[in-house]
Amino acid sequence: MSETVDKSPHWDVALWETHETEDDCTLVIRTDNGRAFYCQISPSRFHQSPAIKDQYFRCLNLLRSGDEEDDFYMEDACDWLSKPFEPLITRLAPCTLK
Repeated sequence: MSETVDKSPHWDVALWETHETEDDCTLVIRTDNGRAFYCQISPSRFHQSPAIKDQYFRCLNLLRSGDEEDDFYMEDACDWLSKPFEPLITRLAPCTLK
């Protein structure tokens, strides 16, 4: 499945890959200066974090199905999933738009 969700003027989630039988997810994040980051997320790395794991599966299921809820949309899922990568992306590919 491929979607573009506006993240900010600096970067956005350009694409995601999910699997029907695997619980991992890959985000492709593109920046305004032409860089692409391939971010792999695996819930097996969420140790002692049941609330984080629950939210991850909520996002994963939304990306798999495309069925948005009244208060939870694709943009929300992409924002939540990409948030941990924000500091790294900002450091490695600083904004070029002024």
